[in-house]
Amino acid sequence: ALSTRLEADPDDHDARWALAGLLQSAGREEDALDALLEIVMRDRKYRDDGARKAILAILDGLGPDSDLARDARGRLMIYL
Repeated sequence: ALSTRLEADPDDHDARWALAGLLQSAGREEDALDALLEIVMRDRKYRDDGARKAILAILDGLGPDSDLARDARGRLMIYL
């Protein structure tokens, strides 16, 4: 249902936020990061900068030696 909402409206940040949470819960950190980065790119102020804060929390969990964390951190810097 969330994917359908995003297909209809790519700026539906509530749907993308919910999707990121589900992906994170399922252990799909890369996909969750992609969803959150998309929110940062489209609307930095969404949920009082919540997407950026959620990304940082995931990155902390992945650890500093994680290739995924390094890649996501670099992508985040581009959007900021």
